[in-house]
Parts: sequence; structure tokens; C-alpha cells
Amino acid sequence: MLDAPALVCAAPVRPSAEPLAASVTVASRCCRLLRGIGVRDGGATTERLALYTILFDPDREQDLDAFLGHSLGRLVTHDAERGTDLLDTFTAYSANSRNVTATARAPHIHTNTLLKRIERIGGLLGPDWQQPDNALRLELAVHLHELARQIEQP
Repeated sequence: MLDAPALVCAAPVRPSAEPLAASVTVASRCCRLLRGIGVRDGGATTERLALYTILFDPDREQDLDAFLGHSLGRLVTHDAERGTDLLDTFTAYSANSRNVTATARAPHIHTNTLLKRIERIGGLLGPDWQQPDNALRLELAVHLHELARQIEQP
């Protein structure tokens, strides 16, 4: 209806001693975070995003963009150049707690096909991609990327 992008983040208003200004502040930070991950049109709630505003300063959009690029950039580039879906595969692998059987079942692919994709993902992300510190960074990046994709869908 607006014929322009609109970004909205709703915060619950609780009838308590918590001032309304606190809810507005959190909602504002969440909107800035969404812009930082590339969302320009969509809506979400602060309950879904507040954790990320604690981890990432939404006023430092360039740092957030660099974090996502450093974490997932090779997968994004590979998919764009070759028409593959390694990022989707990695997202599914992450969503299924790195369970190969469950991950292969979701998109109806053979386990061997999935294992080859995971091997290719590992080749792009580096040999230590499954080490705890790197795995945590990648999990956060995948969650942010998927969150942006879900919010941008009509």
C-alpha cells in the first residue's frame, strides 16, 4: 500500500513498571540490526531479535556486514557463480543439529550427495570450520542470514 519498503519491529508493551521508552529503544535497535543484515522491507518482533542486538552493535552496520561476509561470503559467492545451493545445504545442516540423516531427509537427497556437499562446504570454509569457536561464528551467521531471508519473504 505504501509503494515503498517499510521496516517494522514490534515490541510488547507490558503493563508494568518497565517504561515504554525501553521497549521503543529495543525496537529501534532491532530495526537497525535488520538494516545491517540487509533487510529493507518486512517485520519482526523484538523477542525474535533482541539477542542479536546484544551480540552485535546495530550502529556498526559495516562490522556486521563484514562479519557475515567473512563467515559466509565464500558460500554465497560459490552459489552465485555456480548456481549451487551450498548455503541452503549448510543452513539445513545447521538447523538439523549437524545430523546428516535428518538433513538429507529434509530436501529428499541421498546421504552420499549431502556428504559431498558438506565436504565442499568444508573446503570453502576452511579445515577448522567445525572447531567450536568457528562453529559458533558460523551458526550465528547462518541464523542471521536465515532470519533476514524469512523476514524479507512476503
